[in-house]
Amino acid sequence: MRADLLQDFLYLFAAVPVVAFGFGFCLHRSFDDLSFPSRAGLAYGFGALALCVEALLFSWIGVRWGVLGLGVPLLIVSAAAGLFFRQRARRSSGRSMPTAWLIACWSICCVSALSCALFVLSSRAVSVDFLLFYGVKAQRFALRRGIDLDLLRAQFFFHGVPQYPPLMPILEAWGALLAGRLPWRVGALISWIWFVAALTPMAPLLKRRIAAPAAATLTAFWAAALSLSFVISGFGGNGDAPLVFYETAAGLLVLTERDGTWSGRWFAGALMAGAVLTKQEGIVAAFLLAVGAWLRDRLEQRLSSLRGALPLLIPPAAAAALWALYRRLHAIPATIQLQTDLTKMPLSRLPAVVRECVLSMGAGCLGISWIFPTIALVLSWKRLRPVLPVLVVSGGLLGALVLTYAGYASTDLHVMVSDTFSRAAQPALSLLILGAGVAWFEGAPVDLRPAESRIGIQNSSPSRRLPD
Repeated sequence: MRADLLQDFLYLFAAVPVVAFGFGFCLHRSFDDLSFPSRAGLAYGFGALALCVEALLFSWIGVRWGVLGLGVPLLIVSAAAGLFFRQRARRSSGRSMPTAWLIACWSICCVSALSCALFVLSSRAVSVDFLLFYGVKAQRFALRRGIDLDLLRAQFFFHGVPQYPPLMPILEAWGALLAGRLPWRVGALISWIWFVAALTPMAPLLKRRIAAPAAATLTAFWAAALSLSFVISGFGGNGDAPLVFYETAAGLLVLTERDGTWSGRWFAGALMAGAVLTKQEGIVAAFLLAVGAWLRDRLEQRLSSLRGALPLLIPPAAAAALWALYRRLHAIPATIQLQTDLTKMPLSRLPAVVRECVLSMGAGCLGISWIFPTIALVLSWKRLRPVLPVLVVSGGLLGALVLTYAGYASTDLHVMVSDTFSRAAQPALSLLILGAGVAWFEGAPVDLRPAESRIGIQNSSPSRRLPD
């Protein structure tokens, strides 16, 4: 029993080295106003991406995986990046004192995170995909000390979707290497770590655009809405949480960028590369984010708007090419083909698709998580230009879902939408909440602090418009 508990602890502790793998990059001046926990949340995403790419390359050239073999090179690279970026960092901004409203918002975030963890531990929010192929791949990768090509090519593993990008199984295999095995009892909690990692930098990044109380309010709403959606859709152990993390974090970096040099966009592009290596639909989101950023740059009359979109396209395109080339050279089959044929899509099917999607937006909260952001978006329609990048991604992903369902070959539309929409629409929901919230609070900031503690809040509020 004590050995099992130790393995459970080591599996979850494996997240700490992953943070260290990416923390050096978070010392760049683009993150100089973030606290240590906020940088650690972003670092977890960068570290997981670095680990995935390294593990892929090691398997490609035949180097067996090991805790030291994988970890030491990444720690050296992270340390070198930290030393390089630290010398060019600017002084961090001051920290504001917590107020009753801020404490209430953080309490909502903590309760949301705790409820997610409890539902996963009770197995009520564990994904069946974790048991069918994510966890199976991770266990076999750890035992094989590399990507198990025999498993991915196996005739009777067609349900395991061998063509799926490998970031999540590799990350789970990393924990299994450190623990000695994959602890199935707590293995799905890795998705909860992604949820917490997405929460930690959210409010500090939002404070670049809106006041601290508004940023805390928006973060609390996001935490409550996404935690309910995660639990209802059974997110434990699959790729939904990391996909939401990468697309949300990348959208936030573009939404809250502070200068016109686009230096931070390479980091946003790297996060989108993580999305591409997490799930196949990540490439669609990466393209939409680049289009949204280009469109905003054009409307704000920035110079070289096309060049500003390239950092958002190059890393995800490279990630997609890496996995596609690996699959092709190692003959990994595509066992599940897309069953959507847009050339034969009947327009008469669209009303039924939209109706089913709307009915599936409940997500455990009667659709409030969608209704409030939509109302804020409509009322803030004159202030949508600065938030175009995230709105283009959100709207584009929803449109892609509707077209997918409309052209789907199955006749049982209700089953298809009800089974998949709540989780497939989570990145769109996440970015809709953030985009609508920033547009609302930036145009009509609400000071929720007590009167005696409002001194200086106006001076600390960032500009409402991105500088040219």
